[in-house]
Amino acid sequence: MLACLLAATGLAFAGLATGVVTVLVALALVNIGISSAKPPLWSMPTLFLSGPAAAAGIATINSIGNLGGFVGPAMIGWIKDQTGSFVGGLYFVAGLLVLSAVLTLLLSHAQPAPVEPVPQSH
Repeated sequence: MLACLLAATGLAFAGLATGVVTVLVALALVNIGISSAKPPLWSMPTLFLSGPAAAAGIATINSIGNLGGFVGPAMIGWIKDQTGSFVGGLYFVAGLLVLSAVLTLLLSHAQPAPVEPVPQSH
């Protein structure tokens, strides 16, 4: 969740940045946040699912990610065409990252409590 918020902050900062150094720092924050969010993302399906269902969950994440690789840049381009600036597109992606952080928070609270092993009687 924090990694997504860091990346969103970096994108918002990049939208406000005026100098090259500031943009580079902002994009470094985005890269750190996105790169830090990936490992927990791939482990999430196995927290809720097992066996073939976990494989289907991982495949779903991969499919949505591939669609996002097309839709994200297309939306940024469309927003730039509508507004004349990339700032709105950066804020759009930052908003999606905040949504991702909120969904992660909700999923973490919905996680079932760990089951304690039943003692074996001999």
